[in-house]
Amino acid sequence: MNLSDVYLQCVRDVLDLYASADDDRLLAPIRFSPQWNGHQLLCHLAGASSDLATGRLDGAPSPAWTARQVKERAGSSVSELSAEFAGNAETVASQCEERSGPVPAWDVSVHTGDLYESWSLPTMPKGLELGWSPVLVDCLAFLTGVNALPGKLVTASGEIWGAPSGVPTMVTSDYELFRALFGRRPRSAIADNVERGDPEVIAQAVFFDIPDPV
Repeated sequence: MNLSDVYLQCVRDVLDLYASADDDRLLAPIRFSPQWNGHQLLCHLAGASSDLATGRLDGAPSPAWTARQVKERAGSSVSELSAEFAGNAETVASQCEERSGPVPAWDVSVHTGDLYESWSLPTMPKGLELGWSPVLVDCLAFLTGVNALPGKLVTASGEIWGAPSGVPTMVTSDYELFRALFGRRPRSAIADNVERGDPEVIAQAVFFDIPDPV
């Protein structure tokens, strides 16, 4: 599955989740997000899709860029936001194949996981592995290419990334590695996912330093 397919799969997953979301879920905080609730996360996803589709990228992907998206859509309904998100999907998906490094599929894949965990749903079911596994591989390839992994990392599936030699750091769960790299796990959880080696190899490579939920 390529990253454009990942993006489209995650958009479908997110829209399915919001189609049945009640007010409790819409108003509840989303773990690991910039103090957003469920409605505000959808504001970001819809807003980012429109910004990417129209080239409104000044300040992207800074907190100010995402905060503007949320503020502009504070009064929008779930159905309006869902229609906006869905309407931009094909255009944004095509951008995932146009460059290397962080692409829209990364963001929507991570936020899909945020929803599953925040709403106490089963951890991204087996069928949704297609929504995060290719992102993990692409992320590790990017980190290796820019020498951002300070050591040799071995995934649970046996792939080797980072330094070509040295003592390997081996993880027990690729899903937990995916979540950790995008700032969704505290250092204690990162360490718990390391079967052998140095957890700092992962901790020093995370993209976002988001505080662990209280």
